[in-house]
Amino acid sequence: MFQEFAARAPIYVLIVEDRQEGAERIVQELRRCGLRLTWDRVETREQYLEALDAKMYDLILSEYSLAQFTATAALALREERGLDVPFIVVAEAMSDEMAAECFQLGAATYVLKAWLAHLCAAVKLAWLRWKEWHDRVRAEKELKGSEERYRLLVETAPYGIVMVGESGMIELVNSATER
Repeated sequence: MFQEFAARAPIYVLIVEDRQEGAERIVQELRRCGLRLTWDRVETREQYLEALDAKMYDLILSEYSLAQFTATAALALREERGLDVPFIVVAEAMSDEMAAECFQLGAATYVLKAWLAHLCAAVKLAWLRWKEWHDRVRAEKELKGSEERYRLLVETAPYGIVMVGESGMIELVNSATER
């Protein structure tokens, strides 16, 4: 399933990082995963919002704490805009409380910079979680539409419809049956 994501070209990645070298290390690691990507780096709230307005990203990676911006603020803004882009926090250090806050705000996972070699696994996890969520939402929407079409068909049928369950009890009667 991840190969489907990795095969897309290019994958648009937004990196929230205040150091160019840090962003380049992340990009190098993502390319090691086999991802062909186009990336942008931002370091302030304003740049982040401009980037989100300019392009649809497939993945957002954010340093936890920057001089002028934070991953939690980036997560909140992503949520405000209703974007369902996988979001991974990259940090020098991360306490359980910090991680919990990021997860509550919608982060898929986090990676410590000292363990950047785990970024491939984190991206796979984030994408698979996003894909499962997206597929579930789509299936629920399709089911709701199907149920609505069924309801309309039964309610507007010009002939009587009676549905009897296995126990012999009547479970459904449409209005044409009552006429």
